[in-house]
Amino acid sequence: MLKINNSFAEFLQDKNERQYMEWTGGYNFFLFKVPYDEDCDFIHVIRMYTSRLDPVGKPTLTCQSKLGGIYVYSLGLLFNVEYDLWDYMTSTDSAYTQSTRAPDVKEYYKRLKSAITAEIMGRIDAGQFDRAGAEKLVAADDRDILYYKEYRERGYAERDFLDGKRLDKPEIRVAYEVQSDCDIDAVLGYLRDPDEIIRARANAFMEAERVSIYKQLVCAEVHFESLREIEADKSNPLYYQREIRRVIGQADVKTVNITLERDGKSITVKIVTNRLGWNDYISDWDVAAPDRPAYKAMFGYKLGGDAKLYEITLITHGKKELYNKAQFEKSLSEDK
Repeated sequence: MLKINNSFAEFLQDKNERQYMEWTGGYNFFLFKVPYDEDCDFIHVIRMYTSRLDPVGKPTLTCQSKLGGIYVYSLGLLFNVEYDLWDYMTSTDSAYTQSTRAPDVKEYYKRLKSAITAEIMGRIDAGQFDRAGAEKLVAADDRDILYYKEYRERGYAERDFLDGKRLDKPEIRVAYEVQSDCDIDAVLGYLRDPDEIIRARANAFMEAERVSIYKQLVCAEVHFESLREIEADKSNPLYYQREIRRVIGQADVKTVNITLERDGKSITVKIVTNRLGWNDYISDWDVAAPDRPAYKAMFGYKLGGDAKLYEITLITHGKKELYNKAQFEKSLSEDK
């Protein structure tokens, strides 16, 4: 293993030192500095060792070459370009411990992208997005927006309602996403002047992606209005589904007894709970086998199909009442 010690540190910190060699544990390590700019050098690592795996006993020379990292002189920081660099190293000096190991360059890049995303979102929330200018670039019959309105928004709104999500305003989500999974030049700029590169990258992204951002704004507003419409209609069957999903989740039981009512007739059956509330109906497959014939006789395909959740009037487990439709409807009316 290559030893992280004072000699190694001196090699890193001295711009005039371009090569470093160390022999340890049967390995020869050669490190070379390759200039990147006036303040940075790439560190290239070559590891050589001999082995006697040849059938006739002759030693075999093995050489592995890796781009190890970048050293930034002004910051006194060595960070990974390839993880292999740290595979080669072990500390022999108390000043160089695991805690001194710099994150991978990709980790820095993730931090940078998160910071740029936060900057973009802050500007949008503050109204610093040229919506009028972007709108002029989008056709009135834009296919992305029309497709979302027709096929997506209602389903997304219903899902969020069932999950209990509440929104006070449209939820805008714009993330800084680019093709490259790592940009070393950007990382170096982030290390030296984070505010400047965050500002510059946010400016460039918002200009290049203004049509996409506008579409996301419109879709978020449509989603918000759909969710408000669902919340305002207390007779919507989704209210029953959400409440049943909630009480079943809290009860954490495998089976319950449910009482169903349709056309003045009622029936009580045992049902497994693993899917109860996740659909707006009750499948006969979830009904206990002894109760299934009676269930089918009342809710068979030719009799109107599977029971709906709003047709459940009572849910019990043993002697414990988990859900009472009449009481739930009373709470809904009081909540208006």
